[in-house]
Amino acid sequence: MLHIFFTATVFGVYDSPLWTLALEEQLYALYQPFLWFRRRLGVSRTILLVAGLSITWQTWAGSIPTTGHSSINLLLYQAPARWLEWCLGAWAAEAYFGGIKLPAWSHKPGVAAITLILGCAYSLLWGIGFFILLNRAMQLERTQGYPKNWAADQLARIGLWSYSLYLLHTPLMNLGLGVLIFLHLNRSAMANLVFLPTLALMGSWVFFYLVERHFLNLQRRSDSLSPAQEIK
Repeated sequence: MLHIFFTATVFGVYDSPLWTLALEEQLYALYQPFLWFRRRLGVSRTILLVAGLSITWQTWAGSIPTTGHSSINLLLYQAPARWLEWCLGAWAAEAYFGGIKLPAWSHKPGVAAITLILGCAYSLLWGIGFFILLNRAMQLERTQGYPKNWAADQLARIGLWSYSLYLLHTPLMNLGLGVLIFLHLNRSAMANLVFLPTLALMGSWVFFYLVERHFLNLQRRSDSLSPAQEIK
């Protein structure tokens, strides 16, 4: 996971999502200081502290000019820059299991819409917006139950193998683009919009079926879920 510290490999080797995998390892290491502050300051003050640290880090990192031939600022891809989003996820998880109560604004779709729009200018607000949407979805699940419709079922099925999709969508789409270039179809909008996503979805499902599913204990997971949480 050391590739995140080097400009040439920060986005992985032929697979750009791998930078988030390395980032995840850094954020796991930051769980101990998060929990230390959580016990001494409480969760709300800890979130404010982490927000201040992330904003300060991003502001400082953004003020440093890049050097050499690369325009990538490595500091913006390290854990302190994204620590706030990680801690918001921990806050949402604790609230979901009844450990704490979230403030009213954290369930408001209108607040989420505003933060997502402003997030186009400042990326940390994207994390806050999706934190709110996640809380809203969990609130609806508790009050109305798991949605029973075709779209929800299909999204849940994709969610089951979404990790394979996360790992492989970039190399699969790059492979597909090579095929389109060979067939002189790469300028076709329809070919790009249909063929590339389809290849990524189908290829990821095949990888899940042949590899990933053998490492999952789906029966034990199913036994631990309430009826409203089960994926049919």
